[in-house]
Amino acid sequence: MARDPICGMDVLPEEAAGTSRYQGVDYYFCAVSCKEAFDKSPEQYVTKSLHPPFTKGGHGGILGAKSEVPRTLYVVEIPIRGTTCASCVATIEAALSKLTGV
Repeated sequence: MARDPICGMDVLPEEAAGTSRYQGVDYYFCAVSCKEAFDKSPEQYVTKSLHPPFTKGGHGGILGAKSEVPRTLYVVEIPIRGTTCASCVATIEAALSKLTGV
């Protein structure tokens, strides 16, 4: 699994919205906008990245743990269990979408 150097999202290389090669390394992107941002200034995203662009073994992180990605963004995964109906899921998604940065 590859990691988008712009937003930190895990991306399957074969399903990537875009690919760029920088200094002999392939980088994969979840969206065209991430690829465009990278192509404008790749050194900004690869020199301070704490995650390699390609990681073996799946996610590589611990659920619920913060992990730093480029530009000091933080990715926090919160497993939510027990939502058995679409209404519950919609309620949670609506509440999360109101939060800044989510």
